[in-house]
Amino acid sequence: MEASIRGIGTVLLVDWGVSLDKATLGTAAIFNIIDETHLVGNQFSWLSSLFYVGWILWEYPANLLLQRFPVAKTLAVTVVAWGMVLMCHAAGHNFGSLAAVRTFLGALEAGCNPACMIIFGMFYTREEQPLRMGIWIGFGGLANIISGILGYPIGHITGQISTWKIMYLIYGVFTILWGAVLWLCLPDSPMRARFLSSDEKNEVIFRITANSTGVENKHWKKKQFVEAMKDVKSWLFFLLSLVINAPTGVFMNFQGLIIKSLGFSGLQTTLMTMPSGAFWMIGCLGSSYFATRFKNLRIAMSLLFILPFFAGIVGLKVLDDTRPWGRLVSLWLCFFFASPYGIGMALVNANTAGHTKRITTNAMFIIGAGIGSFIGPFFFDSRQAPYYPMGFDFMFATFAVEVVVLVALFYVLWSRNRARRAERGGDGQVDAQRGFRDETDMENKDFLVRRLVESQFVV
Repeated sequence: MEASIRGIGTVLLVDWGVSLDKATLGTAAIFNIIDETHLVGNQFSWLSSLFYVGWILWEYPANLLLQRFPVAKTLAVTVVAWGMVLMCHAAGHNFGSLAAVRTFLGALEAGCNPACMIIFGMFYTREEQPLRMGIWIGFGGLANIISGILGYPIGHITGQISTWKIMYLIYGVFTILWGAVLWLCLPDSPMRARFLSSDEKNEVIFRITANSTGVENKHWKKKQFVEAMKDVKSWLFFLLSLVINAPTGVFMNFQGLIIKSLGFSGLQTTLMTMPSGAFWMIGCLGSSYFATRFKNLRIAMSLLFILPFFAGIVGLKVLDDTRPWGRLVSLWLCFFFASPYGIGMALVNANTAGHTKRITTNAMFIIGAGIGSFIGPFFFDSRQAPYYPMGFDFMFATFAVEVVVLVALFYVLWSRNRARRAERGGDGQVDAQRGFRDETDMENKDFLVRRLVESQFVV
């Protein structure tokens, strides 16, 4: 049974393909997209950020589409369209044309993460979700590694078409093919999973009733939407996602420029970006593994695994170009910034029930990621290259806010467990059928009670 359920995780590696595509702008910068498209001033920063404008604007509509139409099929169509827009980048010749395709690209990503979060919630128990989501997000680091591997031979291609255009065309074709794989292989729900037998499908449904988060529901409920907007933990999730992702647009798109400023050639720079992906994977997989291995340590693991990110920021602030390898290692350490993201997604899924409330909270979490990723690049002014003092001061600020938000989130979840314990007096009686109902975590009292016995509000 476990081996069958793991099959869904293999298909959900869509994120690493999407992350590979997002990293193309940074790689394109190494191969002279800035000069060839006549970008000046902060226009490259704008291209980094406009991706997230499309993401933010289309995030909630994308979530509504996911509720209205089959999740997996919607995701597959989105990925195919993503690949087509990616190929359109090769036609870009100035800031305006690149700005348009970058904005459309961001809009198409808006539905990818929430779709995967919904599917995880339909197939995995709360205890299983952190590790699976950590693997999923961790494969964004694999995208960095593969980008370096592919970028090196692509960089040797000579001809009438610029190297960065060839790269966009190759990645676009790959993404379209991957969307076709998702259409054929990814199920919309456990009952439609062809790799599960009838007994296994029933077992999956039975297993996830313990989540008390409900299963797929096509009806949008205003009451659940309002509850999500009034729930303080929804806004803490939003703020957490914002500060976690503030470095994303920076390091995904600027790391190549920072490395190249240390004296490496363009081809060498593509290889030097690969270790950052390894650090990304180590952080995501390590934090998620220990969060799964030890109960109620998800927030603690998030705090622990962002410490290397802090060390990296310090290194980049205090070391100059006379110590290029020190600055390079510090830059690699900064990629631990992504470590809490998978845990954050698992916390949203584990602590939010009711389909409309969950997709709303998911949307808030992803919108927070988009806003953080949007604002980050603007603190990296090209006139301050290669040290970017204002940018790394901003990184210090995001680290401090992230610590405060994680502690606040821990307190909110812990206090709700304590209040429910006092209300029920330790009564562990639950109605197993409530796990099939589309009730929120506030409506379903068993949702809270179960965590009095088994820590339902996961911290």
